[in-house]
Amino acid sequence: MVKRDIACLGGRVWITEQTSSQVYNISTDTWTEFPSIPGAPTVDYNQFVAHEDGQLYALGGRAGNSRFQTAYAYDPSTATWTQKSSMSHDHENFGAASTGGYIYVAGGYNHAVVERFDPTNNAWETLSSLPAANFGHKLAALGGYIYSVGGGGQWNAASAASYRYDETTDTWITMASMSTGRYLVAVASFEM
Repeated sequence: MVKRDIACLGGRVWITEQTSSQVYNISTDTWTEFPSIPGAPTVDYNQFVAHEDGQLYALGGRAGNSRFQTAYAYDPSTATWTQKSSMSHDHENFGAASTGGYIYVAGGYNHAVVERFDPTNNAWETLSSLPAANFGHKLAALGGYIYSVGGGGQWNAASAASYRYDETTDTWITMASMSTGRYLVAVASFEM
């Protein structure tokens, strides 16, 4: 039987970072505490990504005025966290997606840095930057590409921009803009 859960890591209640994480069990309709990352600070504006290797990855984020380059993997089969190689740049309020055996992170507070994590080799690689500094956006993987949607270059300016990354050429291209800018957007890819 396959266990199906939804994990919620960190976050905020208005201006207060949450110190606990929870997991939702679909079959029992219950929320329980999720194991904390040993020795790690409580962060928000981070990303939590499921990877095809069966592990969950907690990446980057911020605690107070400190931004992080950290990466941790959670193995549900052993209920343990493992610290992974750090990213080369801090990422806060950024986009992340998993596809093709890699995890991609893009942007963050006032920068356009893009990195790719190879879980097999525990190694990060810096890729071509986003066309513009962006944070508050999200990434989605679809059809062999990574898409960056929404966000902004400043706290008070929402972006309508969208970009597509092609890993075979390590290039970003500008796609059609949305009709209105969207900051802290939620994005999902799907096929019909």
